[in-house]
Amino acid sequence: MKKSLFFFFFLFAGLFYVNGQYVTNGSANFVGGNEYQLTPAINGQSGSVWYQTKLNLNYNFSISSRVYLGTKDATGADGIAFVLQPLSVNAGTGGGGIGYLGITPSLDVEFDTWQNATDPPDDHLGINKNGSVTHDGNSLLLPFILPNIEDGAWHPAIFDWVAATKTFTVTFDGTPHTIVYDLIANIFGGNPFVYWGFTAGTGAANNDQRVRIDAVQFVEQITITGTVTDIHCPGTTGAVDITVTGGIPGYTYAWTGPNSFTSPSQDISGVPAGTYTVIVTDASNVSETKSFTINETPDVTRPTVYNCLGSTSSAGPDCRFQGSGGTFCIADNCPGSLSLKEEYFDQNNNKFLPDLFFNLAQGCYSLGAGRGFPIGNNTVVLTVTDASGNVSTTCSFTVVVVDDRSPVITCPAAASRNTDPGVCTYKVQGTEFNATATDCSPVTLSYTLSGATTGSGSSLANVILNKGTTTVTWTASDGINPSVSCTFTVTVTDNEKPKAFCKNATVTLANGTASITPNDINNGSSDNCGAVTLALSKSTFTCANIGSNTVTLTVTDTHGNTQTCTANVTVLGTVPSCTITAIPSNNVYTGGIPTNIYLGYGPQSVTLSVNATGGSPFTYAWVGTGTLSCTICQAPVFAPTTAGTYIFTVTVTNINGCKTTCTITICVTDIRDGNDGKKVFVCHVPPGNPGNAHTLSISVNAVPAHLSGHTGDRLGKCEQVPCTSSFSLVNNATSRDNMISEIMTGAIGIAVLPNPNNGQFTLQLNNLQGSFAVVSIVDANGATIEKKNIQVSAKGNTMLFNLGSKASGLYYVKVVSAEGGVQTEKIVIQR
Repeated sequence: MKKSLFFFFFLFAGLFYVNGQYVTNGSANFVGGNEYQLTPAINGQSGSVWYQTKLNLNYNFSISSRVYLGTKDATGADGIAFVLQPLSVNAGTGGGGIGYLGITPSLDVEFDTWQNATDPPDDHLGINKNGSVTHDGNSLLLPFILPNIEDGAWHPAIFDWVAATKTFTVTFDGTPHTIVYDLIANIFGGNPFVYWGFTAGTGAANNDQRVRIDAVQFVEQITITGTVTDIHCPGTTGAVDITVTGGIPGYTYAWTGPNSFTSPSQDISGVPAGTYTVIVTDASNVSETKSFTINETPDVTRPTVYNCLGSTSSAGPDCRFQGSGGTFCIADNCPGSLSLKEEYFDQNNNKFLPDLFFNLAQGCYSLGAGRGFPIGNNTVVLTVTDASGNVSTTCSFTVVVVDDRSPVITCPAAASRNTDPGVCTYKVQGTEFNATATDCSPVTLSYTLSGATTGSGSSLANVILNKGTTTVTWTASDGINPSVSCTFTVTVTDNEKPKAFCKNATVTLANGTASITPNDINNGSSDNCGAVTLALSKSTFTCANIGSNTVTLTVTDTHGNTQTCTANVTVLGTVPSCTITAIPSNNVYTGGIPTNIYLGYGPQSVTLSVNATGGSPFTYAWVGTGTLSCTICQAPVFAPTTAGTYIFTVTVTNINGCKTTCTITICVTDIRDGNDGKKVFVCHVPPGNPGNAHTLSISVNAVPAHLSGHTGDRLGKCEQVPCTSSFSLVNNATSRDNMISEIMTGAIGIAVLPNPNNGQFTLQLNNLQGSFAVVSIVDANGATIEKKNIQVSAKGNTMLFNLGSKASGLYYVKVVSAEGGVQTEKIVIQR
């Protein structure tokens, strides 16, 4: 149960917002889509939303909506109203007036959520007229009790009007409420055109109150607006351009006006002054009438002549001015042609006959050529008359003609000539380089050659010009005005080639290079017109040029003529060559080759001896992945302390500075068991049982017996990857024989697919001998990762491996067969 609360009343004072075809006022705002918030949940609010044009109650209408009255029940207020009114789109009130209190005349459907005055205590629906919120004589439908509608839900509200039966129905939450009442006659005084919309208000209690306008169907009031074009200028006519909105499209037009004027067009044009009335009838035969007046005013505005600009002009060739005498502009307020009168007075105030020009368009002009103004001051007077007979004020300006014209001089074009035969100069022939000049007065001509005055007159005949470019300047003077000049050039060129003579030369390389100058092969080259410049096709030589080289000498004279000759330049020097020999520190047999070192047994260092030929003495520069006893000597010693593959490169430089390089690889395997040096690891392969290979830790003294007494044994653990042998570095027959035996018995076909891979790969084995084999995967340090014993198949063996947890790097697969020996293959894992 709600209790009574006071309400307040006010009219919106211009606070509104247009969204599409709807106008919002006060606290109302457009939310989005088809939704408007009329009041927020704040006390003292009032809001409304109106359709921006009126509907016609002579026709049916249907407006479907949904209303939201908030979530506050006992403390919520005040409600929403659907309103029809003819006043404006910014009417409304607040508080208990639910936004429509006092709007007169009006039809109001209220969804009231607060008890005020004659209200029932419950939420209710009512239909009132003339802005009344009490249920008295203005009630067309007494309050209809509703369940709680402040429930946070959207409630459908549909408003229907049947014009023929004067029936108005509001259907709320599916329940229709109908009145039969002549709204046009009884409320709106016979006026069928009204605005429609929704209002809401809050007072000392509030709710978030909203409306969604889902669908509308109605006929708008016909509205006629227009633009009138009045008549101001002679020979022009008026026009009316109208725009029609509202009603039912499919309009027809009926114009009437002065002198029985009629027209069925929407717009009229080309008509005289007067009042014109149009009747617009829509497709449902509803009409609207409006009148428009076209006024006519006489043209009393004078045309104007402006921008009267005089000129100061030079005399022409006959000492008179024949050009344009000045510029001016003419304009008038009315379109149409203008007439222009021009009068001229010379310096003696002699008046020439006036010139008349008719049908001139508005714009800017210059006085025509051919007036022949004499030297002195010449006055021009202009007047303009428009089509109405209005005459402009006069425009006067002066054309001043002065005798300040310098001569006009013309020079010949720039020219080129070759030197005369046998000499380095050119003699000018006749009038080929003469200038011409014109002026009102006699002129004199003089010339200078490259800035030095050499003579007067109009001819350069027989003047001697030196080779190169000579600037000729002709000057003309009339003795009155400043003299004028023009300039051109005569280029005398030498087209005779110089003489080129060469001789051979020999140079020796030093620090890898040798060079020559043009004078080393020039043998008296010359030119008949002066000095020459010399250039070589090649002046610097390197070790790549040892031997005979053809060099071209280009001889160029001062005018760009060239001649060439060739010479043979012999470059002396030698390109060295080198090899590296690995010399172990002792001859203890290890089963390896000189480039293999086994930490713990046999030679523990190796001397890398360079044998260089060609151009001694030599210098040496070593670089590599290990530490040498010397980096600039011929035979440094490498004594490793850790296992690995070490690559060393030496650069050999001979006496000429020419270089060569050699590279050697040393494989170091750590076979020590412990740090006392007493025991080492040996991979023992029992005779006749190669599939049972296993690692032994034996005394250093027992190694010779194993290496010589067991042909399958080798230094190091079985899972360690053995060093790769190289025939070119074998320095004893025993090691070479063992290496050949290993290669021959290692004819197993091993394929890793793919390789490189991400740790998952397929291993394919072919040519395995015997009945079984051992397959191991080891890392770069020789540690076993995975090991498998397999039965040998005549068709080959295929195995899958997954080393997905292993880091990127280099790994090996080692295969030991019963009769095929040991063989390895690299595996590259990349992530």
